[in-house]
Amino acid sequence: MTSPVHQLSTRIATVMATHLRDGGGGPLVGELAQELLNSLSAENRQVLLADAGHLQERLAQLLLPRLYQVKYRDRVMKALGVGPRGDQPTRLFFSYRRSEAVQLVARIVDRFKTRPQFAIFFDQNNLTAGPFPQQLERAIRLCDVFVLFLAPETLKRTHEPDDWIRREIETALGAQKPIVPVLLDGRAFPSVSELPASIAAMTQFNGRRFNTDPPNAFEDSVNDLQSWVKMRR
Repeated sequence: MTSPVHQLSTRIATVMATHLRDGGGGPLVGELAQELLNSLSAENRQVLLADAGHLQERLAQLLLPRLYQVKYRDRVMKALGVGPRGDQPTRLFFSYRRSEAVQLVARIVDRFKTRPQFAIFFDQNNLTAGPFPQQLERAIRLCDVFVLFLAPETLKRTHEPDDWIRREIETALGAQKPIVPVLLDGRAFPSVSELPASIAAMTQFNGRRFNTDPPNAFEDSVNDLQSWVKMRR
């Protein structure tokens, strides 16, 4: 009987060959394959060989955090014996001004992570080593919905060509992504006159209000936002 370890290595080879043949991003799958193989230490291997279910669970644990970046994730998961998944998560890109909203957005991310129907790109969690501009632009182009958190001063610097909020919005508009402006704690919806021409089209998208006061308003706002972005996909 073929061992789960041998089956795993065969499946990984098949996934890599298929991915490369179809013109996919080979390095990412290669890194994933190496990570999976390296995870099979001698001690853990005995456990995995004794119970194939543990092997599948381990694969899922390693795959889930990287689903956002895997272009053909359903094919990869199926080939590795983990899927297919019944419903693909809605991929969200969270854009915000760090100086104003990083703590609040991090709280919102924590709430979204409890819902498997969402896969979130949040720079604090998802940026890896290497040039970050390319990572951000790629994440925006891969997302289903671009979520823009607006605090009072978020758009103030967008008249500067190199402002990152401006560049993220420009990328989302250029990729024709649905945009959800989220108005934090009473922030007014921006007018066209206060925006540079390159991002003025963001005002054509309906926004959602997000309140943190009184205390129960936070949970209500999270639930409302989750329902709204799911419909924007």
